[in-house]
Amino acid sequence: MKNLLRFNFLALIYVSLIILSPIKSNAQRPNYSHLSTEEKENKCLELIEQAEYMVEGYLTGYECQDWKGGEIVYKFNVNHWYKGDGPSVINLVNKLDTIKSRYNKNGRSYKNLVSHANYILLINRHEDKTNYKFTYSDSLTVLGTFPNTPKFDFYAAMQYGLRFDSLRTFNSFLKKIEDIQIKPTQNTPKSENETDYFFRGKKFNPKVKQPKLLSERKINLFIIKYMERNNTTFNWSVATEQVLYSAMVHSERPSITVTYKGSDVTWYSLPFKKKYSLLPCEWLETRDAIIDYVLREESKYRGTKLAISDIIHWRINYTTPNITFSVTDPSLILKLKKHPAVSSVNPSYSPDELTELWIKRAKAKAKNKKD
Repeated sequence: MKNLLRFNFLALIYVSLIILSPIKSNAQRPNYSHLSTEEKENKCLELIEQAEYMVEGYLTGYECQDWKGGEIVYKFNVNHWYKGDGPSVINLVNKLDTIKSRYNKNGRSYKNLVSHANYILLINRHEDKTNYKFTYSDSLTVLGTFPNTPKFDFYAAMQYGLRFDSLRTFNSFLKKIEDIQIKPTQNTPKSENETDYFFRGKKFNPKVKQPKLLSERKINLFIIKYMERNNTTFNWSVATEQVLYSAMVHSERPSITVTYKGSDVTWYSLPFKKKYSLLPCEWLETRDAIIDYVLREESKYRGTKLAISDIIHWRINYTTPNITFSVTDPSLILKLKKHPAVSSVNPSYSPDELTELWIKRAKAKAKNKKD
């Protein structure tokens, strides 16, 4: 009996490790609801006053000149210089503390710029006198954003929970800043959701057929039989398209974790030091291209224009080549398997029935062995 209980306990641990499902951070965002609008404005004005420049624009690419030191250069397209003046495209040098962010106890991570977002940034001239750097670090890297999707009912959002419901109220706030350069309209990055998707110069539009839906029990049996037959943990790479599609449909909170690669090189084949530092720029651009594709497809499926925050609820990783999407289109898991830069796609499938079925079969096997 003692051996049976021990076997069941190990079985529970075994099953809990077989499904590669994402874990959402429990970190809580600061709450500034106790501050009045005037107090929020004053705190933002203090930030702006200390900065040399205030710009609005969007990310267009990367340069990784010092991957050993975790330094990245953002290629940033400036739509408007609110404070100061400069070129239409600038280089923003940022040193990412990858080790600190990976082991931070409270779950907070360094602030990274991502594609498909229009930012308001506070920046200073870099020590090299040619490039620029962020005025502040961590959670204050970005001063504000302009949402460009219908789901948001405000015009702009800034630090400390400050929001503006129109261009007029936003400009009224800006007029409180000395030597500010106000523009009458808001430019956002051109949306390409209506155009064809190209990856590395080639059009990508995979055709997938909807497989016949399997029941949860059949999916569970497939997983357990594979483990029993091979005496190993389960890996979604061995699942058929029918199993993958069905697991996605039956997931309680549908999400998929995508692992990608640079050209024909996988992460595991990179030199040891590169694995635990900043990813090469080519990989970051590949990641953004995959985000672009998922954003397009999920927007089509839901019938509305989505923002990155609609499909990504976890930190975007700069050190390992994986990203988790919260999506509802089950065919996406099959389309992404055909993407030339994707090495694996895992659904967030882990029903209680799978554990129960495993324990039941483990007990039966133990009993038969005893008899």
